[in-house]
Amino acid sequence: MNNPNVSIIIPIVERYDDLWQLCVEFTEPFRKRDLSFELIFVVDGKYIIPFAELKELKQKCHEIRIIKFKENYGEGVALMAGFQYARGDIIFTLSAYFQVVPAIIPAM
Repeated sequence: MNNPNVSIIIPIVERYDDLWQLCVEFTEPFRKRDLSFELIFVVDGKYIIPFAELKELKQKCHEIRIIKFKENYGEGVALMAGFQYARGDIIFTLSAYFQVVPAIIPAM
């Protein structure tokens, strides 16, 4: 498998929105432009529910990669783990809630 052009690291360490909607809205702009990408979700230890949701989403969106911590380590450690696993030439970090409008990412 070729490396993706873009890696998007999304730590789940504080709060998160609808993960299905997040996945759809973050992937749609890349698919429209036929860009290869990966979504790396890094889940802190206490977030059991989003981890289960992400495992289901991964069945439908093969670009998802999941890192799950057994304990809570916080955003800094989550981002470091995401950077270690990222395979893309370009790496973005985003929150798990809609702080950034996903459609602007490919334009950047």
